[in-house]
Amino acid sequence: MKRLIILGLVGLLVMGLSGMAFALQGNTSETVQSEATVGPYASIIGLGNIPELFFVGEPGEHQAETTPFTIKSNTALDFTIDGSALTHEEEDIEIWTRIGLRTEDNSHIFARDFGPGGQWQGPGTFTNLQGWGMENYRMRVYAQLGDIHEQPAGKYYGEVIVTISQNK
Repeated sequence: MKRLIILGLVGLLVMGLSGMAFALQGNTSETVQSEATVGPYASIIGLGNIPELFFVGEPGEHQAETTPFTIKSNTALDFTIDGSALTHEEEDIEIWTRIGLRTEDNSHIFARDFGPGGQWQGPGTFTNLQGWGMENYRMRVYAQLGDIHEQPAGKYYGEVIVTISQNK
């Protein structure tokens, strides 16, 4: 009897292994999904200091300089300009200043004026500046003197703060 039970167990084992071998010999496939998420990202490239403006000092004299830069983005962007007018290094005297943004083909996008009294005039943010991709721009700083006696000779300093953010 003991031999019969052992022989039966060995037979079941052989049949089980042959069934597994049969299952592994057939073709079978499964499809699984993969997924990725890319976060919003943008970069300003090549925006350096704007060249110095040189004035003789004549009344109403104006000067302008430009600096090129590139924005690379994978999402729609808003563009904000903030900053300060050109202000005398020792006196609290400002020169009327305009900061402008243009595309590479010289199309005007927008400008902000900073006049005496320290108040920006005009919109500070251009919404939906660009979508994903790469665009070339030029920032222009334009300044105009008042009458001869309205601004002392010397150095003037100002700043431009450029911010890009995801358009929501």
